Amino acid sequence: PVTLVEFNNTEGGANHVHHLRLDVPEYAEARDRLDGLGRRRILDGDFDGLEGTSSKAIYFDTAADLGFVVEVADLPADYKRIEPDGHYP
Repeated sequence: PVTLVEFNNTEGGANHVHHLRLDVPEYAEARDRLDGLGRRRILDGDFDGLEGTSSKAIYFDTAADLGFVVEVADLPADYKRIEPDGHYP
């Protein structure tokens, strides 16, 4: 999934891609590769789902080179997402 930010003052009010999520089969390998390239971690966390499921994700700062943030995610097939309370806009 790609997150499109519709308005953000840091981008001069222009629509832009905030981040690109990559659901990778080898999470640790992808994480280590980006760490090895010296990419700074912006966010690193485990996320609880429904019925005891969980996922992992890391946001890497690639904005200077790519123009957006790269998210590497481990999203198991049995993961059950908790729906958000709402969406903006």
